[in-house]
Amino acid sequence: MTEESIYEEQRKVYIREKKEKVEAAINVIMREINCMGGERDVGVAVRDKILGDHPTLQQRFFADVLVPIIKGYADNPYTDARNEASHDKAKELMTLLEEAYFPFI
Repeated sequence: MTEESIYEEQRKVYIREKKEKVEAAINVIMREINCMGGERDVGVAVRDKILGDHPTLQQRFFADVLVPIIKGYADNPYTDARNEASHDKAKELMTLLEEAYFPFI
């Protein structure tokens, strides 16, 4: 194995492990949202945690997490009455966000 292939294999493992951690965290959030009556509390908790973090991380979260989520909503080909409003609003938001620049400071 070459040094490059070892690096590439390590990178794949790192990405897979990171993806698994993020999926586990999102599963917790989605389960909490699914509990009737607690939806707003989840949003407030996520907001407060993010806004209490370092400004650079806040910016990265917005640019690297929220914008791709909004884009995914806008591009989602499967909509019905349950997600149509979020799909439509995401399309509107993307007209503002497509050209947005979020510097890494």
